[in-house]
Amino acid sequence: MRTEMNKDLFAGLVAAALADAQIAAFGLRETVIPAWPPAKRAFPADLARRLERAEIFDEGFIDEMGALIEVLAARISEGTHVGWEADEGHVRGGYEVIHLEEETPALVRCANDLHAVREAVTEMTRNERLYIRFQPSKRGSSEVQLPLPWDFMLEAANLPADAAAYLLTEKGTPFASSGSLDNAVRKWTIAAGLCEPALDDEGNPILEKNGNPKMRATRSQHGIRKRRAEQIAEASGSVYEVMAYLSHSDPKTAAIYTKRVDRAKLAERAFVRAEAAAEARSVPHPENRGTLGAVEPSKITEK
Repeated sequence: MRTEMNKDLFAGLVAAALADAQIAAFGLRETVIPAWPPAKRAFPADLARRLERAEIFDEGFIDEMGALIEVLAARISEGTHVGWEADEGHVRGGYEVIHLEEETPALVRCANDLHAVREAVTEMTRNERLYIRFQPSKRGSSEVQLPLPWDFMLEAANLPADAAAYLLTEKGTPFASSGSLDNAVRKWTIAAGLCEPALDDEGNPILEKNGNPKMRATRSQHGIRKRRAEQIAEASGSVYEVMAYLSHSDPKTAAIYTKRVDRAKLAERAFVRAEAAAEARSVPHPENRGTLGAVEPSKITEK
């Protein structure tokens, strides 16, 4: 069953996780790192740095925190000593006493702080993602419902509650059309260095009014869309998965991507079969196939 998560709930979970991360990082800096031998400080120091930078949602970070918590648990166990205090007035003749070494209480607090971060991040990943749902305006397109990537969800969580859109113009307003957004993406792409000189029909560079070469972007919004379809196909996605992701209504359109990948995989399998057949073939035994000198020349009748 899908857990309904709205933006406010997600933003609250992010804020709680980030607050816990800062507390855990402080504990590592103040308690764990100074107490460890210099040769073993790199691991907790790296985790503290990532906690401070809010890089707690990276893949594998939960496992790394779990590994450090296990190490701390072992240190806490070593620093915890259980003894027996004799007491004639006690019904059992005495009672257990627990003695903690000097650094152990601080290690317990640090382990608990790390555990709180892990639980907060796990709570976010346990819930379903946020989804975007829309109906493309292009004729023939079907309704789309897509899960948002985690990176985007974290960005969206930082938006004001009354934000008009995620991407805004230089004036702080939403883009008026897909064309105006496409122009902005083209400028951003060129600014990022993903471009090449624009050429005229004769192959000569086109110059701007200021005399500088005109540049053309080598990436586009539509190119990103097509690449995503190729990635789905390369991961053995079906035609219908491509259709659902790209809002195609005709399987023939989606099949353009899967067919190309299918042909490549078929060619690869055919190559492997051919290689295997060639390696399995034994060396042919000598046969008397005649010699070149024994072969009579063909009689060709010229017309």
